[in-house]
Amino acid sequence: MPNHHGWLPLFVAGLLLSGRTEAGEWTYERVQRTDGDMSIVVTSQEHHGFGLKCTSGGLIAQYLTDDPMNDRQLHQANADYVTLAIETDQANFRLAGELQRTAEGPMFVAWAGLDVLEALQRAKGQITLSLEVAGRRSHARSFPLQGASPVLASLARHCRSGPTL
Repeated sequence: MPNHHGWLPLFVAGLLLSGRTEAGEWTYERVQRTDGDMSIVVTSQEHHGFGLKCTSGGLIAQYLTDDPMNDRQLHQANADYVTLAIETDQANFRLAGELQRTAEGPMFVAWAGLDVLEALQRAKGQITLSLEVAGRRSHARSFPLQGASPVLASLARHCRSGPTL
């Protein structure tokens, strides 16, 4: 399972707290690091954040929520097979992954195929994300897609050209 390495929750939390982006705005960043570079796309809505990270290993989806979840609930959700539901007007996906504890709240992390990114590029209106544990949905949020096309296209270009990480 991919690890969040601490950068996405901090990045999303920083966006939420700094006023740098409005709720629902999509942001693309190409991050240069000593061990390589990566591309990320993030958006936030009501203290929840969704991000896609392109690395040399593939595309990683991350969903950060500030909804309360204690350690017992987090471990039980992982034991009960937690998935991230991504719903658009074009396609629906269920990504198997795991919940990880961050200082900002629980974060779901999973590998995602480029088909997820391509569906988001084609989608109109909004995407709805939720966690599903043992057949029950929770932590649902909708994110408007207005303004997402250019940043998703930038991420897709970087993913297809092969990031160095």
